[in-house]
Amino acid sequence: MCIRDRRTRSLPDVEAALTRARESEHKLDELYEAAEDGMAVVRTSPFRRGHLPAVQAISDLIEPLDRAVRNLRVLVRRARAVVHQDAHLDPSYLVMLEELATITTEMAVSLQVRRLPEASREPLVALAQATRTGVDGTSLSAEVIRAQVRSIILDLLMVIGMPYEEALAQVGVEA
Repeated sequence: MCIRDRRTRSLPDVEAALTRARESEHKLDELYEAAEDGMAVVRTSPFRRGHLPAVQAISDLIEPLDRAVRNLRVLVRRARAVVHQDAHLDPSYLVMLEELATITTEMAVSLQVRRLPEASREPLVALAQATRTGVDGTSLSAEVIRAQVRSIILDLLMVIGMPYEEALAQVGVEA
């Protein structure tokens, strides 16, 4: 079921999404721990040192992924405020959220098979460009949602291996 089919402004649905987002913190803690353990193994075992670049590459993904998830939690809290206050949310913002969901789903599939989701670069950059300006008449919460989407895009560009300064430029933010 796509997001378009679930546009109900249901507070229980938003609360459930927030609960799922909060539960991700424990999973990220486990991921940090696993990465530290993996790095320790490849650094100390002469038989595993050849795997250092691959393990380091995986370890390097964790920080921007963690930031993306934290930004997602802020976004969901703002979505809860929009629903709770019955605030205006321009339909283009829903499309923006749908596009972000599609991209992150595709990235997750790539990461599950241990591939860097490089194919997501162009869609992320296109979404960043499409979200550079807001829509007049939207609520503060709606604008926070747009800003969080842009922050998540920045983080996800770094997950695919883009350096911070280049990701900033792609999102249209000056360092």
